[in-house]
Amino acid sequence: MEGISTTSQMFLGFIAFITFLLKDTPPKPQLTPIGNIPEGELVRLSCSASAPCPTFPPSLTWTSGLGGSVESQLQEGIDGLMTMTSTLTFTASLRHHGLMVKCSARYTLQPGGTTKTTQRNLTLNVLYAPKNTVALSSPSGPVPDGRAVTLTCQSDANPPVERYSWYKDISGQVTWKANGQTLVLLVSKADSGLYLCEAHNEKGSQRSKAMPLEFESGQCSVMVPYIICGVMVLLYVLTVTVDVYKYKSLSRRLKQQLELSEKGDNTYTNLTIASISSDYDQLQTSRAARGEAHPGRRSERAAP
Repeated sequence: MEGISTTSQMFLGFIAFITFLLKDTPPKPQLTPIGNIPEGELVRLSCSASAPCPTFPPSLTWTSGLGGSVESQLQEGIDGLMTMTSTLTFTASLRHHGLMVKCSARYTLQPGGTTKTTQRNLTLNVLYAPKNTVALSSPSGPVPDGRAVTLTCQSDANPPVERYSWYKDISGQVTWKANGQTLVLLVSKADSGLYLCEAHNEKGSQRSKAMPLEFESGQCSVMVPYIICGVMVLLYVLTVTVDVYKYKSLSRRLKQQLELSEKGDNTYTNLTIASISSDYDQLQTSRAARGEAHPGRRSERAAP
């Protein structure tokens, strides 16, 4: 009976090999069905391909970038046919989510001859708690009194985020404000402070870093120190300019007065000399005239 069974298995293997040769493409390998994979779980992916000719079993390769370890072995199935099986073992993480895993089977028809390759794909679905949670503000920067500001919470999670919560940090004490992905505020001075959001799904939750919301009391009040400083600088410049102008004007007047004074002294001196010279000339002229009118008297006086 054992001999008959062995003969039957060999016959079935021969039929399978002939059937394989007659096909244009070999059958695709089989990938173990796998559902949702929790983050951090150890995963074993199994890929198998029939080996109709155990002398030339198919070569199985993984093209996934998953890393991990690979083990391959040739096994006999319950139907007596040989199967090549490869097992890939890795730890699931966020970077594996959505990754397409490929298992390729390459058959060699004869030593040094042609080969035929076929493959099967599988997309991984990794479940993880919210990651990279961040709070954003629109508009950003200081917000004037009475203006609306929208706070938005963003997070990466699988399954998707089920609930968002908003909190305000008041002197280190976190207080709940509202639920929802967005929070709209009509800003007043009491609204300024630190805000953070929290994302939740069935795998866990994560809070964002605190985001400051700055209150702007008004453009005028913000500019007051600069206006005062500018006015003081302007007054200083005007004061210096006026003082310089006064100094130059006073110097000009003093110089003019000094010139006029010197000019007046020279004129008086000239006038005095001219007057004295004129009187002297008149006296001399008068004496000469009297001498010519009485020549005898001059002679008498001259005679002893």
